[in-house]
Amino acid sequence: MRILSILVISLITFGCSVGSFPAAPEIKKHYMVDIRGVAISHAAIEMIANPEAVGVLADSQVVRCLEFDVMSWHPYKIKFNSEVDLTKCNLVGGYSPDDIKKILNWSDDVYIWANDRKHCFKN
Repeated sequence: MRILSILVISLITFGCSVGSFPAAPEIKKHYMVDIRGVAISHAAIEMIANPEAVGVLADSQVVRCLEFDVMSWHPYKIKFNSEVDLTKCNLVGGYSPDDIKKILNWSDDVYIWANDRKHCFKN
């Protein structure tokens, strides 16, 4: 019986250590909509590594799409790259639809990974 108990405990412990955490997707671009008369929030300005490069809207512009390179995830830092076509922003900014799909698929993988190992996280 003792050998069986040791075997069960070993299998549970080994099962918790098998399988690495799903790797986060590689997201390289962040888009932001800039609208005349609407100030960019202080929090957004703090995450921009080079806010002076963004500049101001031209007199003829009402809205524009700004493209940033993601420099780091924690803390979240982005670097202004260029002004791009408004369609890149998908009217709201953030990430491209393909990148959003990658993030959602990754979050599903993380959920499945955690669910498969939930016995490992119990107190």
